[in-house]
Amino acid sequence: MTNPVFNYTVALIKAPSVARGDDEVVFNRLMNEGFVIAAITRGKLCPATIRAFYGAHVDKPYFPDLEWSVTGDVVAMIIHKPFQDTVKAWREVMGPTNPANAPKTTLRGLIGGFRYRGKDAKMADNAVHGSDSWTAARYEASLLFPKEVVDRCDAWVLTMAQLSSDLNNSALNMLTP
Repeated sequence: MTNPVFNYTVALIKAPSVARGDDEVVFNRLMNEGFVIAAITRGKLCPATIRAFYGAHVDKPYFPDLEWSVTGDVVAMIIHKPFQDTVKAWREVMGPTNPANAPKTTLRGLIGGFRYRGKDAKMADNAVHGSDSWTAARYEASLLFPKEVVDRCDAWVLTMAQLSSDLNNSALNMLTP
């Protein structure tokens, strides 16, 4: 997928935020910002899924904190923001990874652990996760959702991209003498 306007991303509300009841804040923000929730599930991730999800970080010293942040109920979503780069838009709404540095206007600044525990909070208690690319979003979605759901989201994205291309071509043909 090369067109960032027709993509989706994975948004994950981490376990501490779900336990605090902050998922409602995230849902409201998603709707207010114009995101569409294409798929949603709530539950616990098994250890193998956590390791696959955060695979690039397994050997890092902070991995136990990442693992802790998704141990417990999480809310996983596939989201889309029409006619925008969804990955970029969601990352802007989330704010910087370190909630201590996140503006209060971002989700991590608003509901990250530093807001509740101050400097004693773990950096991994940063409220939410978002894919860092379209490729990562597809991989993460495949870990969190049944294949049929991911396939349906992929098909929808491709259909929207084709429709946009067809409309653009039709408009150009109408303008060409």
